[in-house]
Amino acid sequence: MHCANCGSDWTRGDLKYASLIFYDMRRTAVRNRVRAGVSDRVAMTITGHKTRSVFDRYHIVAPSDLREAASKLETSQGLEREAFEKSRAPEFGQTLGIDAENSTKNGAASHLQLNAAALPN
Repeated sequence: MHCANCGSDWTRGDLKYASLIFYDMRRTAVRNRVRAGVSDRVAMTITGHKTRSVFDRYHIVAPSDLREAASKLETSQGLEREAFEKSRAPEFGQTLGIDAENSTKNGAASHLQLNAAALPN
């Protein structure tokens, strides 16, 4: 084959790229934005992707991404479990931390009594 612009001869093997190309940088840009927490729609607008299918082709999910997601999920579930345990009502027969004998001395029991006049008929 012969190039009409520069006059050099070339073969099909000469056309292969040996280093980074534009699309490698575009893929890196997509991954960096998604990892930084930028929404997919905003990242698509910045990188110029018009369809979700093409964007997904550039958004490569690495094994490290999956491990990080699993770790975040485990941490989140642990925090939810702790919050649930703290908010659970005590079982029947357990006290709320008020000692009945001491509460009557301090007047705390009077707060627990219902005022009959305040109840509707």
